[in-house]
Amino acid sequence: MHTLWEKNETFTLNQSSRLEGWYQHNVWSPIIDPAFRNLEIDLIRGESSSTASSDRKNNDMDCEEDRKKIGRKGDCIFRLIGDRLEFGAIEAGKKWEGKSGRKYIIDSLKLSKMLRDMFVQLAKECDDDEPIVRKLQTVGMLHSGNRFQLLTLDVPKGYICRIKRFAFQEVASHINNPPLAFVLKDILRAKAIIKQTLVLVQKKRSSYLDDLDDLDYDGKEINRCTTIQTITLSKTHKTPKKNRTIDVIKRDTFNN
Repeated sequence: MHTLWEKNETFTLNQSSRLEGWYQHNVWSPIIDPAFRNLEIDLIRGESSSTASSDRKNNDMDCEEDRKKIGRKGDCIFRLIGDRLEFGAIEAGKKWEGKSGRKYIIDSLKLSKMLRDMFVQLAKECDDDEPIVRKLQTVGMLHSGNRFQLLTLDVPKGYICRIKRFAFQEVASHINNPPLAFVLKDILRAKAIIKQTLVLVQKKRSSYLDDLDDLDYDGKEINRCTTIQTITLSKTHKTPKKNRTIDVIKRDTFNN
């Protein structure tokens, strides 16, 4: 970032001629990627398909279907290294058009659906254990040019997904105008949330190993008949299938 700021005095980040890939390579990747290098999280960039979204789409797949449906594609996926578990995603655009902009609205809705799929995947990994599921969170990041917004999704009461949208932050064309610290604060907030969720998942996994031992330290048999209280999230409603406009036009033309 300093190399961009020191380039020349007339340098600006919000030029309309800059493409989405330029912002990803020169602005967001250098800021976001280093923050997650000490976690067991892999940032998969380049329109990667979400495994959590794929699981949801193929949940009710018929035996007659021979092709597996791919999940939604995001500009970046936060995935556990060597695993299928996902903790968040990023959607990016090349230009900021405001909160009412079509690109922002579409990406925001797409990202929210992906975060829910990831949450369901994490909940299943924890056997829908209610005390754990209520603490799980997934994170999303929206980029529009040099603007940044953090989103989080959780289920605090156990039946409704809640999405929090934090304030928009901006990477300015000149250093500290506004301060870059506001962007870094939200990125570190996302890192802390992912780290906390990862700890919860790993803690649940380690409990499976404890269940293998039927004796305590005194050699007495352990009673493991207690049933855990679980949470069952409702299934995502599928978008109704409808005829494409071009098919309707061809059909009407043929009938006439």
